[in-house]
Formats: sequence, structure tokens, C-alpha cells
Amino acid sequence: MANKKKGKGSKLSRMTEEERARYLQHRAAIEEEARRRKQQLIATFMKNKLKHEEAFTRLNLAKINQHWRQILRQIKTKELKQDLENLWDLFGHVMESKNHVIENLLKELDQSEEQYARNFQSHAETIDQLIVLHAKQLEELREAYVRDKKSLTLEALREEQRILSGAKYNEEHLQTINFQMQEDMKSWISVWKENHTLKSDEVRNNMLSVTDWVQHDSKSKLENLWKEFQDTLQEYINSTEDKRNQYAELKAQDELSSETISKQSKILTYFYELITRLKKQLASLKMLQKQKIDDLKAQHSYYGQYFFSLRNQLVYNKKFDEKQLSFLIVSSNEVIKELELLCEKGERILHLASVCRRMETEREKVLPFVTSPHTSTILSQVEQDHLETAYKEVPKEPLAKVDYLLSCLISRRFFCAL
Repeated sequence: MANKKKGKGSKLSRMTEEERARYLQHRAAIEEEARRRKQQLIATFMKNKLKHEEAFTRLNLAKINQHWRQILRQIKTKELKQDLENLWDLFGHVMESKNHVIENLLKELDQSEEQYARNFQSHAETIDQLIVLHAKQLEELREAYVRDKKSLTLEALREEQRILSGAKYNEEHLQTINFQMQEDMKSWISVWKENHTLKSDEVRNNMLSVTDWVQHDSKSKLENLWKEFQDTLQEYINSTEDKRNQYAELKAQDELSSETISKQSKILTYFYELITRLKKQLASLKMLQKQKIDDLKAQHSYYGQYFFSLRNQLVYNKKFDEKQLSFLIVSSNEVIKELELLCEKGERILHLASVCRRMETEREKVLPFVTSPHTSTILSQVEQDHLETAYKEVPKEPLAKVDYLLSCLISRRFFCAL
């Protein structure tokens, strides 16, 4: 290696300025080509790697989102199902309690109506019986009054007929003794008439007094019956006041219950409409989730096909790269062989040159190579260091490593040949 460096240094020292410039330019071009190929390989590798990473990232993100949404849907479905079951149980419990209350109220109302009907019927029957009884009593009193009146009238008529018949008899008897007792008869007739008038007045007065007494007695009995009827009615009112108050309270409770039933019906209607809306929302959500699931399935199938196509493309590219790599290896081996041959030729030439240098005269010897200012200004020290660092940097990718080794080998063989 030291001999090669010494030979390389001696070669550079023997070059002219133009040859040295061409050599440095050629070396810079080789380094630039190696760096360009290296950057191209790195960019291609990073681009492929970035594409693969993005594809895997999208696939994993889609899987995570799908799993997360499925979990959220399951949780939300369980919550909605539990809420609906609780609402349905509460609705059933409220309906049972309301139906039980309504049945009890209807039973109590039927019992109250039945009791009221029985009380009213019994009261009406009692009133009818009292009316019938009083009517019978009045009819009996009227019949008794009519009978008494008829009997008294008949008795008065019989008495009158008897008196008239006796008067006629006496008149006939007196007519026989008309002439004897005319004056006595006149006086007696006048006395008799007076007595008859007094007796008639007395009978009439007696009849009037009896009639007044019967009327007064009937009136007092009727007043007593009416008073008894009023007392009975007042007693019935007083006795049924609690029931009537209870009936009023039950009626108010019935109205309140009716209002409560109407409110509960409205509430039940509202909850029924709410359940209907929730069912519609659930159906729409199911349709939406089904559509989303179908879209996700379509996307999954699309990305699956795209993944398979990418994998097939990757396999194809891998096979193609392997073929290219094998071809590159074969070519590099051939190049290495050619370069080794050239290196051997160069070594022979250098050996011959060293042998010939011993026999050169002072005039034929080549002056040592001097670095010109123009050549040193072509590249600055920083750029030269950067080129040396980039040239000496060993890449990590497989293809880049092979390319780097080949470039190093070619450069070394080339320099050796020079």
C-alpha cells in the first residue's frame, strides 16, 4: 500500500498542470456521480419506505377508527336499550298503577251510584207509601164525611117528612075540630112553628158544628201529616247530608281524577311520541351506521385490493431489484476482473518505468510536479474536506453499500492504473 501511494504521488508529481487539472476534474466528476447515485438511491429508498409507512399508517388508523366506532356503537346501543327497557318498565308500572286506581275509582263510583240509587229508590218508595197512606186517610175521611153528611141529611129529611106528615095529620085532625079549636090551633101552630124553627136552627147549627169539627179535625190531621212529612223529609235530608257531602267529595275527586287521567294521557301520549321519535332516530341511526359500515367495507375491500396490488408490485420490484442486483454483481465482477487486469498492466508499466528511470539522463528526467495557484483555487479547502467526508462516508442501505464498494473499488483501480 505504501508503494502504491508512493507510486501515485510520483505519478502526480510527474503530471503536467493540464493533466493534473483533468485528473482532478475527472476525480470530482466521479465523486459527484457517486454522490448523485447515492442520493438517488437514498431518495428512492426513503420514498418507498415513506409510501409503505403511509399505507400501513392509513390501514392501522382505519382499523383503529373502525374498532373504536364499533365499541362506541355497542356502548351507545346498550345504553339506549337499557334506557328504553327502563322507560318501558316505568311506563308499564305507571299504566298498571293508573289502571288499578281507575278500577278502584270506577268500583267506588259504581258502589256510590248503586247506594244512591238504592237510597233514592227506598226514599221514593217511602214517599210513595206516605202519599198513598195519606191519600187513603184523606179518602177515608172524605168518605166518612160524605157518609155522615148523607146520614144527617137523610135523618133531617126523614125528620122533616115525619114532622110534615104529623103536621098534616094534626092539621086534618084539627080541621075536624076547626071550629072548636081554631084560635087554640092558631096559637098552637104558631108555637109549633116557633119550636120547629128553633129545632131546625138547632139541627142546622148542630150540622154546621159537626161539619166544622170534621173539617177542623181533617185539617189538623192533614197539617199533622204534612208536618210529619216535612219532619221526615228534613230528617232524611239531615241523615243523607253526610252522604251527599261524600257524594260531592267523590264527584270532586272524580273530576280531579278525570283531570289527572287526562294529564297522564297527555304525558303517555308525549312519551309514546317520544318513543316513536326515538325509534325513528334509532332506525335512521341504524341505516346511517349500516351505510357507514357498507362504505367502510367498500373502503376496506378497496384498500385490501390496493394493498394486494402494492404487495404484488413490491414483490415484482423486489424480484426486479434482485435481478438488477445479480446483473450488477455479475457486471461488477467483470469490471473488477478488467480493472485487475488493468492494474496488473499498470504495475508492469510502473515497473518498466522505474527500470527505465534508472537509465535516464539528466536532460530526460521529468521535473517534480509543482502545484499551481490556479489549480488550488478550483476547490476550497472546506469543499475538498466535504467531498472527502462524503466520499469516505459508508452508506447503510444494501444497494448503496454495493454501489459504494464498487465505486471505491473502481476509483482505487483507476488510481492504481493511473
